[in-house]
Amino acid sequence: ALLCGLTLPTSEARKAMIWREARTTKREAPAIPLFVELMKRSKQAVVSIRVQSYRLPDAGKESPVLNMVKDFFQPTTPAPPIPHRQGNGSGFIINPAGTIVTNAHLVANAQRIHIEFDAQLQLPPCEAEVVGIDTTSDIALLRTRTVGPLPYLPLGTSGKLNVGQWVLAIGNPYGLSHTLSVGVISALERQHTTPSGQKTAA
Repeated sequence: ALLCGLTLPTSEARKAMIWREARTTKREAPAIPLFVELMKRSKQAVVSIRVQSYRLPDAGKESPVLNMVKDFFQPTTPAPPIPHRQGNGSGFIINPAGTIVTNAHLVANAQRIHIEFDAQLQLPPCEAEVVGIDTTSDIALLRTRTVGPLPYLPLGTSGKLNVGQWVLAIGNPYGLSHTLSVGVISALERQHTTPSGQKTAA
């Protein structure tokens, strides 16, 4: 072996090495999980959500009294509401009755919530209403009026999670139906500060 330009016996060269190489053994590589079947089993419980809110047309800069006089002598039909905000997102069904979990920021202040189911279910789109909302955890519950039973995903417990475990995310980002992303849990119980200044563990 060659070290600092000098030829040393093999035994002396080994003592002078700064690092040690791992011993290679004939072991089978860890199997990569197949996500195909899991995707097939889960995707029917994932829904696409479209929300819309409205605002009334601006009455203008004229005084309310002048507007009342005009309406008295020249009655007009009230202008229809103007679409103010539209958004797309995802959710998943958590029970056969059709309760859906989604993000609070998506449905907050929405006046219309439109649900589209997986095409394989052959169910028509339907409207949903907000049952509960928690802006701190960014979680909201929706209720649909679809006749069940519907396919659903049971909730687990975060207490059994470990760093390095596989994670699958199925959703509809930007309106693209049933997109699958794969990753691993990178950390647990990290502190997160909400816009209101409240600290939460994630």
